Amino acid sequence: MLLDPNGFLVGKSMSAADYAVFGTLQGSGLWLDKVKAEKAPSNVAKWFHSMARKSEIKQVVAELPKDAVSRPSIKSEVKIEEGRTCKHSSDINRM
Repeated sequence: MLLDPNGFLVGKSMSAADYAVFGTLQGSGLWLDKVKAEKAPSNVAKWFHSMARKSEIKQVVAELPKDAVSRPSIKSEVKIEEGRTCKHSSDINRM
């Protein structure tokens, strides 16, 4: 995903797309893991951090119930079938 040099997803100013994508990423433990590990695409991470610094975003995130704020994902095993487990979704494709 390449972002426009002006830093917005659509057009030359912030739009509903910016808010929607930010909210989705903010709620994704997988995304937060990638950002923390510095493995997220750099241009998207830069946009995400820019959005997170905006006062209206900070205010909304601060007002969310504690259980609505995403935490980084916890790697857990998923039982696929009797006796077989996987630790990552990519393992499912190899089974």
